[in-house]
Amino acid sequence: MTLRDVYCKEQYITGEDDLITDFYIPCLSRSQFYDRAAGFFNSSIYQRIKMGLEPFIKNGGRMRLLTSAKLSPSDIQKIKEGYDERIWLEEHLNLLYEDFYKNRNDINVSNLCWLIKCGRLDIKISIPDVNQINEDYDTGIFHDKIGIFTDSDEEFVVFFGSNNESIGGWVSNFESFEVYCSWDTGVSSRALKRKHYFERLWDGSIASIKTYEFPEAFKQKLIQIAPSKFQYEDNKFSDDIEFEPRKCQSAAYNTFVESDYVCLYQMATGTGKTKAATFSMSMIKDKWDLLVVLVPSIDLVRQWQRDIKLFFPDDYIIMCGSNWVGWKTEFRDLIEARVPFRTVLISTYDSAKTEFTLSNLQLISNDRFALICDEVHNLGAGNTKAIMNRIKPPYRIGLSATPDRHFDDEGSAQIIEYFNNNRYEVSIKEAIREKYLVEYEYYVVPVSLNDTEWEQYVELSNQIARLRFVVDDETNTNSNINRLLERRARILKTAEAKLSQLPAILSEIGSEQRTLIYGDTIDHLERFGELLDGMGKEHFLYIGRMDSAEVRPRMIEDFEIGIRKFLLAVKCLDEGVDIPACDTAIFVSSSTSTREFVQRRGRVLRQGYKKNRAYLYDFIVIPPYNPYNEREIEIAQNLISKEYNRIRIMAEDAINGTGTISKLDDYLTTQGLNPYSL
Repeated sequence: MTLRDVYCKEQYITGEDDLITDFYIPCLSRSQFYDRAAGFFNSSIYQRIKMGLEPFIKNGGRMRLLTSAKLSPSDIQKIKEGYDERIWLEEHLNLLYEDFYKNRNDINVSNLCWLIKCGRLDIKISIPDVNQINEDYDTGIFHDKIGIFTDSDEEFVVFFGSNNESIGGWVSNFESFEVYCSWDTGVSSRALKRKHYFERLWDGSIASIKTYEFPEAFKQKLIQIAPSKFQYEDNKFSDDIEFEPRKCQSAAYNTFVESDYVCLYQMATGTGKTKAATFSMSMIKDKWDLLVVLVPSIDLVRQWQRDIKLFFPDDYIIMCGSNWVGWKTEFRDLIEARVPFRTVLISTYDSAKTEFTLSNLQLISNDRFALICDEVHNLGAGNTKAIMNRIKPPYRIGLSATPDRHFDDEGSAQIIEYFNNNRYEVSIKEAIREKYLVEYEYYVVPVSLNDTEWEQYVELSNQIARLRFVVDDETNTNSNINRLLERRARILKTAEAKLSQLPAILSEIGSEQRTLIYGDTIDHLERFGELLDGMGKEHFLYIGRMDSAEVRPRMIEDFEIGIRKFLLAVKCLDEGVDIPACDTAIFVSSSTSTREFVQRRGRVLRQGYKKNRAYLYDFIVIPPYNPYNEREIEIAQNLISKEYNRIRIMAEDAINGTGTISKLDDYLTTQGLNPYSL
C-alpha cells in the first residue's frame, strides 16, 4: 500500500468532508513517516486515528511533532530581560508533567508516553523569538499548521491549513486545509516547498522562530509512566453514543437473535430500518470482524457512512464504488491481512456483485463476517443474485419496506429463503399509530387520456397481447413485451391532462407547504418547472445527472429550510434518501409497482419539525369517455383495475381514506368505469 492508492482531494472542509475518515486515516495507514507542525496538540487524537495508527506502527512508522508552548506577557518580559528560554521551557514542562502524572492512567496520556518510549514519536517545541513579538500583542505562540505523510516509495502528501493536531482541529471545529501530492505534476513543486519549509521549522533555521529539543529529563519521566503496549478503549455501545432504540427497533433486534442472527426487517419507510440494523449489529459486534453493507446507490453509501460512524465511531470504514479511487487496493490489502481490525465496508450492489469483490469476500473467515442488505429487493436482480449464491455470512439482515420484487416471484422467493424465511414486520398503520410517521390525507384527481393517447395505449395493448402468444424464443419475446409495457406505462405517467390539473392542486396546497412533485423523466420535470416558473414559484430539479456529492445534499437542505418550496424528482428519491421536511407530495407519475408507491409515500410521512400531517395528491388515469368496442372495454377494464388497486392501498391508511374512495367510486360510476361494474 502506498499513498498513491489514496484518493486525495485538493481541499478538505469540515462539514463537507470527514477529515479523519476521508483523509487522515487512509494517509497515515500507508505512511512510514508523519511530520506535523501545529500550534496546539492533544493526545486524545490518537484514539480517533487508531485504525490508521496501528498499520502505521506496523510499517515501522515514525512521527515528528513540532508544537508550541504559550508565552504569557510576564514570560515574554522575563525572557527579554535575559531569562534563559531553556530554563523557562523546563519549568513549563515540569508543570505539564505534574498533570500528566496525575492522569497517567488516562488512555490518551498513556499512548503518548508509549509512542515516545518506543521511539515512534519525536517532539520539539517552538516559540516565537520574543524580540520580534509586537508590543501590541500580550502573548506569543508558534501557530503554524502543516502536515506531511511520506510512504516507503518516498512519495509524500502535504496538507496546509487551519487545523491543529487535536480532536477540535480534526473533528469539532470548522476547519479547512489544502492538499499537495508529490506525484501530481501540477502541484509537486508546491509540495516540495512545503516539505522544505517543515524541515527549516524542525531545524530551527527560521529567524522568527526558536526551536528546542524535547528535554531528555522530561522525556525519561514520560517513559517511566508509559504502558507496555498501545492502549485501546473498550468501545462499548452504551458509552459511545446516545441512542435509545424505538420499541420496533428493540423488537427487531430480539427477532434477529431469536432467528439465529439471520432476519429480514420488513419495516415501513420512516420507522428507522437503518438504525434498527446498525443497532442490531452493534449489539453483537464482538462476533464479527467485517461488516459489509450493501446499498443500491452512491448517495446511500454516503448516507450509511453517517449512521455507521454513529454506532461504530472507531471502526475502519471502506466505501466502495466508482466515486472512491483506490478502494479495491484498500479492500484487497485488508483481506490479505486477514482483517486485522474491525472494519465496515459499504458498497453499492453493482460493485459488490463483481468477481473481484465476491472472490475476496469468499476468502474471509465465515464465522467473523456480517452482512446488511439495504433495499433488499435489489438482491434478487439479474447478476446480483450471485451475492446470495456465493456468500452466506452467519449474521445477515435484509432491509426493505417492500422486499417482494415486482413481477419476479422467483427472485422474491430466493431473497426470503436467503434470510431463512425469518421476518420482522412493521406496517405503515403501526408506524403511524406509534407516531414514527405522521398521519396523512390522500386526494385523488381523475384525468382522461386524450384520443391520441388512448389510440396509442390500445395499439400497444394489442401488440403485447399478440406477442404473448409467441413461444419460439421466450427470452426475446419477454424482452420485447417489457419494452412495450414500458412504452404503454409511460403514456399513463405523462398524460397531458395531468399538467393542466397542476395549477388547481398548487392553489389548493397554499404557499407555505414544502412540496415534492414526482415525475417520470427529466423532460417531464422540466415541463413542470416551466409551469412553476409561470406561477412565480421557485423550485429545484433533483435528477441523476447532477453532482450527487455536492449539489444534492445542499438542495435538500435548502428545501428543508424553505429557500425554495418545490422539489421536482424522478426515481432517484425512491430508495432511502431522507427528506423529512416535505409536507406535501404530488404523484404525477406512478407505476403499478407496490414497492415504488409505498416507498414514495414513506418519504413524505417522515417526522419533521412542526410537522403533524402530510398531504398526498395522486392521479387516476381513465380512458376518454367514448363508446368502446368489446376489445377496448377489456383494455379499459384492465387499465382501471391497475390504477384502482394502487389507490385502494394508498387510501387504506389515510385519515380521509374512506371518503376518498367513496368519492372516486361515485365519479367512476358516472363515467361507466367503476371497476366493480365493468
